[in-house]
Amino acid sequence: MEAFSDGLVAMNIVFANYASIMLHSKKSEVIGKIGFAPVPGGRPLLGGGVLGISRDSRKMEACREFLKWVYDEKTAATITCLGGYINHRKLTENMELLELYPWLEGMEEAFAAGWRRETERLSPGFNEFAFEDILGNAVRAAVSGIMTPEEAVKAAAERCGRELY
Repeated sequence: MEAFSDGLVAMNIVFANYASIMLHSKKSEVIGKIGFAPVPGGRPLLGGGVLGISRDSRKMEACREFLKWVYDEKTAATITCLGGYINHRKLTENMELLELYPWLEGMEEAFAAGWRRETERLSPGFNEFAFEDILGNAVRAAVSGIMTPEEAVKAAAERCGRELY
């Protein structure tokens, strides 16, 4: 990434979170000159971290408040500015972020086309992206208090039944 930022290479394929290197380098030659395209073959490899709460946690409310904070639009934007990424639909409407990271606009499509492992071989026709979207929405609904955890699980199971099987 440093060689790309310094203008020594013309093209680079990287995970998006490494791109902040070129924006924070004092000698960057590419700021304002960045284009992007899907990886050859159109099937990006997806990575990422996970935030989880142990069911045995004795501080469930504090954990819930932390997740609400981390998924807040302002916090997600700040994390993205620093080179991380918290999936939040409003980020694709944030012109300041899109100027820094123009590829954010295409992240949802990249996630839909991407893969992590060979699920097709293990479960033909299973849409891992749709499942993760359903699960993520259920977690957000429970954490934000829109639904109880039991209601969120039930709604997710019903949606899975409609959309995945």
